[in-house]
Amino acid sequence: NMNAESSRSHSVLMMSIESKRKLNGMVSVKTSKLNFVDLAGSERQKLTAAAGERLKEGCNINKSLTILGCVINGLVELSNNKQAFIRYRDSKLTFLLKDSLGGNSRTFMIANISPASISFAETLSTLQFAQRAKMIKNKASINEESSGNIEMLKGEIKRLKDELLKANSLISSLDLDKRGPSASTIKGSVSRSMLIESEGNAQLVETFQVEIKTLNEKFILM
Repeated sequence: NMNAESSRSHSVLMMSIESKRKLNGMVSVKTSKLNFVDLAGSERQKLTAAAGERLKEGCNINKSLTILGCVINGLVELSNNKQAFIRYRDSKLTFLLKDSLGGNSRTFMIANISPASISFAETLSTLQFAQRAKMIKNKASINEESSGNIEMLKGEIKRLKDELLKANSLISSLDLDKRGPSASTIKGSVSRSMLIESEGNAQLVETFQVEIKTLNEKFILM
């Protein structure tokens, strides 16, 4: 009663991607890693009638899926601001997928189910598994590093500081009316278009501050 087409194993394809950009002597490198995973389905010995090596394979498949489920449950607890110890090392599968599950990543899952009534238990378990995985919350950010000689780093820091000073000066020149969100009064003769531009610059302030801090750290290390 076993699936003759099944590979009876988990398949993992890992790809590393790197892109470089050189501008005015500064080199920016972005890196990423793609993990494509095809999980083997859980098996019930009563239905497959597996024995010997086939039974051992089925037990290992079920064990790794159980550990993966425990890891996902732990990550969901962390997402809900609860204490949890994530046991990535309990399985080779979860150890390989550590970055994809709870690291700096975005994860997409496709759950395959069977329409057969005899597979109702497996179908329900698969849907519950996917539902729990959907509750994991990760904050992904771009993996980017910048490098260059000392003069280039100094120039980049100066440019960012100038941009930051300009944005802060523009924002501070506005005096919004605190009585309502319509911003009906603006200090001096600043136009509405200037207000919209300043709101966009406000979002850049934090980015400039982070970049300046990063470049200062690189400069100190050099």
